[in-house]
Amino acid sequence: MAKGSASKQCPCTSGRAYAECCGPYHRGAEPPTCEALMRSRFAAFALGEGEYLWKTLHADHPLRARARVEVVRELSRARQTLRYQRLTVHDHDEDGGLEGLLPEGAR
Repeated sequence: MAKGSASKQCPCTSGRAYAECCGPYHRGAEPPTCEALMRSRFAAFALGEGEYLWKTLHADHPLRARARVEVVRELSRARQTLRYQRLTVHDHDEDGGLEGLLPEGAR
């Protein structure tokens, strides 16, 4: 899929078009739920959206101790060696808040 392609399905496997699914988050909108955040990060890995991955990386994550430009470059290139085929959401909380944790299965 071309990066940011509006007519293609979103790589997060929601079944929705990228432009209506994770695309807005990659362009600056805030994901409203844990599931949306998780899906948008999965899609960002699949598309090489390193800047978004940096932006959504937890403040205490060990990668934050390294230079941003170096980490963004590495995150952007991850799709060259890893395959992001499918994301399976096993459970989610009813309110969809950002405080909960979502188990995820990625293959």
